[in-house]
Amino acid sequence: MSKISIRFFKDHEVRAIWDEEKSQWWFSIVDIVAAITESPRPRVYWGTVKSRQKAGHSQLYSRCIQLKLTSADGKKYATDCFAQEDIEWFGPESHPDFCGNPETGEYTGDNSTSPKGRSITEQQFKNRMLLRKAMLDHGFKPLDSEWWHFTLRDEPFPDTYFTFPVRQLHNCSCKCRKNVN
Repeated sequence: MSKISIRFFKDHEVRAIWDEEKSQWWFSIVDIVAAITESPRPRVYWGTVKSRQKAGHSQLYSRCIQLKLTSADGKKYATDCFAQEDIEWFGPESHPDFCGNPETGEYTGDNSTSPKGRSITEQQFKNRMLLRKAMLDHGFKPLDSEWWHFTLRDEPFPDTYFTFPVRQLHNCSCKCRKNVN
């Protein structure tokens, strides 16, 4: 690793480091989280996501590596990083209006915003809109930059990250709803 760089996304610094051996840039995940979510505590946000991903053996977490990056205090710390290819799904292709109009549900096939010329099929767009309609109909508001991301409109605990385990309910025809675990 030799080149160090500071990039900017939505006026947020994103630390990056060049990997000579693999000929690719690696980006600080915490910095990306801060830029995308505008969370006041991006390190806590990423820590919560990471712990959930570890528990579920997610491919997302398995692509993360730790590299030493300089922090705001001038010291180098092991920092979770993604390669550029691992974060591209946050690009235009993830927006609800990619290849269509989310307000009308009309598929246009317009992929001109994709830097790699990617596209989605009409059925894929319809599936995105099906989720969108269900979520909007049940009191959620969409995030403009991610077709899959919704927030409860009147969130009672907007600044709280819950980490308790969710219990699975017994699903039987008697509707007894007893706990399975």
